[in-house]
Amino acid sequence: MLHTFLYRQKFQVSQQFNSINTTLSIKITSTSTFYSNIAVLVDFRTADRILTIVHNVNRHIPSSWPIQIFHGKENQYFIKNSTLAPLIASGKIFLTLME
Repeated sequence: MLHTFLYRQKFQVSQQFNSINTTLSIKITSTSTFYSNIAVLVDFRTADRILTIVHNVNRHIPSSWPIQIFHGKENQYFIKNSTLAPLIASGKIFLTLME
């Protein structure tokens, strides 16, 4: 399954979640839709610390950088209805569902 990623380079992210090795491959399709810089988080857990992490990253990156969160179905509602909701509504945070 291909997901839109908003950066300029192709790379692969590997992370182990609950003893399951999950690999995310990103394919570049068009440079006109990319940002020169972007912060990325891949997290499938429903944990309050994700909110702290994202708010901390947001405070320490330039305001022109968006944040893209790759998440699962399990934490989608949690993220959308958290303190991140205003940043999501403003377009500062992009959510990408990973199935």
